[in-house]
Amino acid sequence: MVQKQLPTGFRDDIGAVAERKDDVSQYLLSLCRNRQYTKISTPLVEYKDVFNGYTLGRGQHMYEFFGSSDASVVIRPDLTMPIGRFLATTNIELPRKFYYLGDVLMKNKQHRGDINQVTQGGIEMVGYEGIDAELECFAIIKEVNESQLNNTLLLEIGDARFSRAITDALGLTDGERTDLLDALFTKYLPRYNELISEFKNNALYPFLMIWPRLFGTVNDIKNELSQVILPAGAQRILDSLMDLAGQIEATGQQVRIDVSTEPLQSYYTGLTFRGYVDGVSQYIVSGGRYDGLLSGFDGTPMPSVGMAFNIDVLTDVLMQGESNIQDNGKLRIALTKGRVEKDFIPLLESCGIDCEPLRNKARKLIIPLGDSVEVILAKGPDVTTYLNNGVVDLGIVGSDVLDEQDNTSYEMLDLKTGQCQFILASLEGYNPKEGRRQRIGTKYPTITKQYFGSQDVEIIKIEGSVELAPLVGLADAIVDITETGTTLRENNLKIYDWLQPISTRLVANPLALKQKRNTIFALIDQLQSAIDKK
Repeated sequence: MVQKQLPTGFRDDIGAVAERKDDVSQYLLSLCRNRQYTKISTPLVEYKDVFNGYTLGRGQHMYEFFGSSDASVVIRPDLTMPIGRFLATTNIELPRKFYYLGDVLMKNKQHRGDINQVTQGGIEMVGYEGIDAELECFAIIKEVNESQLNNTLLLEIGDARFSRAITDALGLTDGERTDLLDALFTKYLPRYNELISEFKNNALYPFLMIWPRLFGTVNDIKNELSQVILPAGAQRILDSLMDLAGQIEATGQQVRIDVSTEPLQSYYTGLTFRGYVDGVSQYIVSGGRYDGLLSGFDGTPMPSVGMAFNIDVLTDVLMQGESNIQDNGKLRIALTKGRVEKDFIPLLESCGIDCEPLRNKARKLIIPLGDSVEVILAKGPDVTTYLNNGVVDLGIVGSDVLDEQDNTSYEMLDLKTGQCQFILASLEGYNPKEGRRQRIGTKYPTITKQYFGSQDVEIIKIEGSVELAPLVGLADAIVDITETGTTLRENNLKIYDWLQPISTRLVANPLALKQKRNTIFALIDQLQSAIDKK
């Protein structure tokens, strides 16, 4: 029987949507053609090693298969690196400006609302040194912003060299640098704060404390750094960004600075930039300088700058107009129903927010709390789904849910409620190191797989009372959550190992954090103060 439905992550376009997407594509192509760029088209399929060094998003994979020569080939996830491959294997005279339009494909985790096929339209300026190439990108972005977006796009600039300047000044090893930057870039602040505690006697400690907040307007950055001294190299980079922001603002384009977020690609070597519209949870345009990319193909460095527009996001914004912007002026919080909800209400009230409507919600699932906050009640796993799709700004959810999922949100604060722990438990006489393949019952297959590592176990997913599994012979042991151990003892189960602790966390949608920066940080600071007083 013929499968009549599309695979997860794909969609058909028809009628007005398809026509508008075509209009947007043709507009961008004409814009580049009129600026004397050269059109380039590359195949949809490339050898996998063309994308060596390309950084996929968390939970993403390339569509991979074997070609006729038994070499691994992929459907391209990116359009810049194929152009690098083309230039390394031809004698095209440089410098030169190229433009393109095409689809890229990335396999995302199923059932999260992600799109696997995206149309990009962009430019690559190869062989151009100096700031003029970046200014050319900004001029194109400004033209698109004025003609298509009614000047609502915010341009965000950063520099891939800034984080290196800081970690070099700290004298970190490669492993220490990786750990620190991973916690910073993912805004995993409980872990980040733990890592920087080792530098309390270092002159850079005041900077490290505010580094996760170093994004926003020029004034936001200046205010955060008013009492901080930076290493000379980092200060020069930041001064250049400040000067550039002033030049951009003088043209009428809104601009932000961000030196706390990871560049979208590891091949960026200098200035980076992205553009977004308030209330829209995806970037419309992104790019940067990548002077070392071509050296990966022929060993010859070549100064280059490029950028790409996400045609699908741009089309959606234009199609839906103001209705696309879900921001109603309120901070929207997805709150896990039940115990997490009950524990969070007193913390929210300590911030001066009237939670009476939440205490007396009846069967309502969306509850306004005054003029500034709106709460959406949801199950734990759904909180991250709403966050990842930009439906809410913040989420309140247990770290067990975050650990089990490929979470792409920022983990900003440990609320110190709902504290318990993952454990390995079974009946008396169980041997965790027994040679045979064991059967492990759990609600948390990802955590269980991580715990056992290379040890071969069969994981049985259980949705109900996990404690039953060893009692009825379904599993040799269980990985579950316990607070006091009472249920385990009453069922004659013994704890054989303690895994990671669990507590309730405040997590943020990455773009919402930028769009509502001051509001979100004000709430986080109030919550932290309330936690410290407990």
